Amino acid sequence: MKVYVSVDIEGIAGIAHWDEALHNGPDYPAFRTLMTNEAIAACEGAANAGADEIYVRDAHETARNLEIARLPSGVRVIRGWSGHPYKMIQELDDSFDALVMVGWHGPAADGGNPLSHTMTGTYANITLNGAPLSEFGINALLAATHKVPVVFLSGDAAMCAQAQAVNPEMGVVETKYGHGASVISITPAESCTRIRTGVEAALRTDFGGHALPASDHYVMELRFNHHELAYKRSFYPGADLIADDTIRIEADTIFEISRALVFM
Repeated sequence: MKVYVSVDIEGIAGIAHWDEALHNGPDYPAFRTLMTNEAIAACEGAANAGADEIYVRDAHETARNLEIARLPSGVRVIRGWSGHPYKMIQELDDSFDALVMVGWHGPAADGGNPLSHTMTGTYANITLNGAPLSEFGINALLAATHKVPVVFLSGDAAMCAQAQAVNPEMGVVETKYGHGASVISITPAESCTRIRTGVEAALRTDFGGHALPASDHYVMELRFNHHELAYKRSFYPGADLIADDTIRIEADTIFEISRALVFM
């Protein structure tokens, strides 16, 4: 069994502020370690379930956060940003059986996590076919083009609920929930225990048919925090400026949507 583990930081247990999430933040080193601990727990759970190939994607900010010397022997690590539209799931293809997401978070404008955003802090909101678009949403759809299901997600409670709404069979671990700029969190140790057992349990299920269905057509609307960015991005081929701060892009495949986001 070949398993892909994509690891972000804003959904790990305890994290509550950008000073803890960004590489130049004063509290970042401690939370980098906690991020690594949760990645290790996911790898251990996958191995316990019988995975003989495990790829770990460092999917946060610089993509150079994980303390890779601590990862289990035999794991393959993907670091840095190539520029490919798959971004947080770079190198995922038809050869993988399952996708695991660790430390993921809600979309831009979502109140379930003080660190909620979609891709970058550039956008006030992104919708796809009228619904809020999260990083989970676009990456789950990209993975589905390879018939690879998201079998497990850990992160804030709001993100877990949104993920299970589209796939009730998915395993989740709620690490925390947000109130304004605060979080109420389980401890990092408990989070690792739950992730380890949750990933193992998810990979022991019959998950083969759980990849998300594709739509025939996609309409993405991006509302920017600054109107001048919307104007500039409106010159991307196929983009329409529909409000001073909002552009619309239509496409027939989720890859085209993801490719557009690379240039937004």
